[in-house]
Amino acid sequence: MTSKITTAVIVTMLALLLVSSAFAQTGTPNLGNTAIADKSVVFLDSRIFDTGEGQDTFDNTVWTLGFISPIQENLDFRMVYSQFDVTGPDPIDGDLINTQRKVLSPTLKWALCKKLALTIGADIAIKKSFAQNLGYSSVESAVYFDYPTAIYKDFIPGVKAVYDFTSIGSAAIQLAGQVAWWGSSVSTNTGEDIEGFGTVFSAGGGVVWPWSKNLTVFGDAMFPVCGDNVVNDETGLVDTEVVWSAGGEYQLSPKNDLKFRAFASNAMQPTIAGSIIAAPSNGVGLGLGLSASF
Repeated sequence: MTSKITTAVIVTMLALLLVSSAFAQTGTPNLGNTAIADKSVVFLDSRIFDTGEGQDTFDNTVWTLGFISPIQENLDFRMVYSQFDVTGPDPIDGDLINTQRKVLSPTLKWALCKKLALTIGADIAIKKSFAQNLGYSSVESAVYFDYPTAIYKDFIPGVKAVYDFTSIGSAAIQLAGQVAWWGSSVSTNTGEDIEGFGTVFSAGGGVVWPWSKNLTVFGDAMFPVCGDNVVNDETGLVDTEVVWSAGGEYQLSPKNDLKFRAFASNAMQPTIAGSIIAAPSNGVGLGLGLSASF
């Protein structure tokens, strides 16, 4: 685990050093910010996870496409499609576990005041989400649902509050709280229920620091207060883990507010319910993103 974090930090810092130094703050990958969109925005977020043997690293990916549209001065609407497909080793018997989750995540973001924003929405499965023991040592020889499979809920609501707490120099300090109702039990294809994440409530914050005219660096961390948010990579049972991200964002063009970001994170998906869940085996994803307004 330490080596994964070290690699993620090194890659992120190299990405920052490769770009040169007006930035419109978009916040961190997991928390976002308190600003309400005044123009329509499209964004792409891709994350590559290394979760161990059994599947090529570049197949362990999360692809997310999103659209943001302003409704009024203090309210905007966001629609996100996110596809998660990661395979890693089962800590119990050494077989592989494949986790798939394809969701639409509509949310409303409401600025309660200048420094406080509330986001309300849900992750809605567009294809059955599951974590399956493949029963083999390679993905190619597996047949889905022939082996024990945990089937996640199709509808998981969530709420997130972000508060611009203070500034230290040019760095903005955020405080955040987030809750997602994952359910206390998960059904399986064998008819038996297993323990689920439950109602997950996490609290934490982030830092957004304008490094120069076009470059900003950021980081965040959310600490589980109640509920579980990861499958333990040694026991195979639900457990708790700090969910974090760190990286930077560069404004390529002010005309359409075109931005590129590079970061590392262990969050499952950048959705209202997935962003406080750690990826299976607490894998670290190396992320790239683009966004533009019109």
